[in-house]
Amino acid sequence: MTKAANVTKLKAPIAFEFSHIADLTHTLSGDTPYFHIEGVSFPFHMEPLTRLEEVGVYTTKWTMYDHHGTNINSPNHFIAGGAAAHELDVGSFFAPLAIINIADPAEDDPDTALTVDDILAWEAEHGQLPAGAAVFLRADWDRLAGELTKHLNRDAEGIRHNPGFSAEAARFLVQKRDIVGIGTETVAVDWGPDPDFQTHKIIHGAGKWAVENLTGLAAVPEAGATLILGPSKVKDASGGMTRVLAVW
Repeated sequence: MTKAANVTKLKAPIAFEFSHIADLTHTLSGDTPYFHIEGVSFPFHMEPLTRLEEVGVYTTKWTMYDHHGTNINSPNHFIAGGAAAHELDVGSFFAPLAIINIADPAEDDPDTALTVDDILAWEAEHGQLPAGAAVFLRADWDRLAGELTKHLNRDAEGIRHNPGFSAEAARFLVQKRDIVGIGTETVAVDWGPDPDFQTHKIIHGAGKWAVENLTGLAAVPEAGATLILGPSKVKDASGGMTRVLAVW
């Protein structure tokens, strides 16, 4: 018997007429930034499994975990009983995309956090966030890709200093607006110095996804683009590699 397809209705119908497409995904390699925890996490590694000249086919073996590269976080990453990667709503993978730019203040102060006022300022210019929107934070942090120490920007106590969503902004988005998820260019969506990962917990506690390690946001309009996500689908994973595209 043929298995029925998993069909989901989009929250907001999307007409695909576009002339531009941007790939917001890092090419995964051993140099791609990742959330480094001594003795726990490790860089991506790839090596040949079979060689074309030896057996007539080329394949590779990967050593990785589910938050390498540009990746999606599913709710079970921080919430007990939350949806796993294979359970994410596919209807949330197509969404109106809002990009909020804090690159200028973040260049002067790496601890810059997105605030509710930043969101309201974006809305004053572009209109209220549309239903089913994804909100991505641009800080131009992708310029540090390939330099893990600078990308993580940890001090002597091991505290990260990089931009992200404040807990207040995350709470506003899930309580006062209708979003499907958020994204950042950093290795975590939280404001760096937050030791409790409050933004993760708020976003995932509301059943939303988060995408990390984005690149190329500067090339995409702040409003009017459509997001397309292609996450890997691994049973019970807390996320996974994701191809992230924007079209407009």
